[in-house]
Amino acid sequence: MSGFLRRWRESVQRNDRIQEATVRLYHRTDRADLILRDGFRDGRAPSFPRLLGVWLSNRPLDVNEGPKGDELLAVDESSINE
Repeated sequence: MSGFLRRWRESVQRNDRIQEATVRLYHRTDRADLILRDGFRDGRAPSFPRLLGVWLSNRPLDVNEGPKGDELLAVDESSINE
């Protein structure tokens, strides 16, 4: 589990018990079929050329806010591999 997800889970603790919660992240694309078949591939966004990875957001972004595309994928924490 990544550091972000671990800290988020720790933040929902109550009475020394972790409340079950799932993080859902979103990815807008025009290549959903390829991603579902082959998985995500690291890439570079033109606006952040020094960063390598996959753009995920904590809410569905529209095409004016982030990556372009007509398809929206929802990624649950349980499906994230490190």
